[in-house]
Amino acid sequence: MEMTPKYHRWAILVAACALVFCTGSIYAFSVFRDQLADQIGLSSTMTAYSINSAIAPIPMILGGYFVDHRRTRSIALVGGLLYGAGWLLAGFVASSGIGVIFAYGIVGGMGQGLVYAAALNNTLRFFPDRRGLASGLITGANGGATIVMAPVIQTLLSTMGLSSMMIAIGIVFLVVGVGAFLVIRQAPADFVPEGWTPPTVDGVRPAAAVNMRWREMVATPMFWLIFFIFICGAFSGVMISGNASPIAQGMYKYAAAEAAVFVSLYSFSNLAGRLIWGTLSDRIGRVRSLQIIFVIAAAGLAVVMLGKGEHRALPLAAGLLLIGTSFGGIMATMPTLVMGQFGPANQGINYGIVFVGYSVAALLSPRIGASIGAANDGDFSHAFVIAICAAALGVALASTYQVVTRRRQEARLAQPVA
Repeated sequence: MEMTPKYHRWAILVAACALVFCTGSIYAFSVFRDQLADQIGLSSTMTAYSINSAIAPIPMILGGYFVDHRRTRSIALVGGLLYGAGWLLAGFVASSGIGVIFAYGIVGGMGQGLVYAAALNNTLRFFPDRRGLASGLITGANGGATIVMAPVIQTLLSTMGLSSMMIAIGIVFLVVGVGAFLVIRQAPADFVPEGWTPPTVDGVRPAAAVNMRWREMVATPMFWLIFFIFICGAFSGVMISGNASPIAQGMYKYAAAEAAVFVSLYSFSNLAGRLIWGTLSDRIGRVRSLQIIFVIAAAGLAVVMLGKGEHRALPLAAGLLLIGTSFGGIMATMPTLVMGQFGPANQGINYGIVFVGYSVAALLSPRIGASIGAANDGDFSHAFVIAICAAALGVALASTYQVVTRRRQEARLAQPVA
């Protein structure tokens, strides 16, 4: 008789969180940006950072393919080693623009995408009963890494310098990558925790997930609804991520050091949103969560826009808290929405493709915000109006998704039992 393998899914979750925590250090880039720019120039510095961020969908889709073909551990190891090597090599070539672009931008960026694909999509399969919680913890570890890494990087910079700091952090990330590899295991697509049974609706158990391949997925209207929901959901979040300090300085007249406090507040709220909404979506549903998230984001944007004035801390802080928690909620909810709609078997490549929607928002939104702010003497109000419209469109798209899903469920329940 064949024994069923025993999986320590909580240990695997911890290992996945450790991996994405390392890759989340990219959000602390601004801490050493100026020191790096002094050596290779601002243009090369920002090129390295942009490449690291922009190429994420490519390794996510590539890594997702291998995750779906039972190569999760290999992808996690390769991704962790590449990301650590990116920091390590960048430390050795910190005076070369081309070297940093290659090491930190390309090598590190490829590692980041591979890690995210392996850590997130595989681990969610272990938690059909708590997918929102698992997604919230993993994305929270990624988004909240800057809270820990920013002061660590600053301390190392002041004690050992830029090159040694990057080498030291690279070595630590390499060790974490190997350690996570030893713990992570491939999740069966149909994994069911011991003692858990899927919930029922009106006494009827929902139909088993239809595991669509990516070609089937992109041919469905539901894919395009989810794709554009992701664009709308990420729009305001990445706009604020890229412009939080200029908003505090331009619209509220804070000095740069004071504005940094509000940047940290936004980071904390982003982390909190991933944990709160990841857990809450398990209780009230993904789509209902998205509808509320969009409304909260619009409210936060309106508070910051209408409350502008010199040193008016309350509206700025309140607005950033609302926008940050909403952005975190989007990042925690979208992976579980994709898995629920298109099945767990091909989640790796499927979510990699859906994640292109995030990249679209990340390419457009910060640039739109920055250009409008620069053209209006630091006033981002017009950009906020655009972001509020995106949030309103997100509510409409989520509501459409809800209506279509409900009608399909009602049609299934109305079918006679064979």
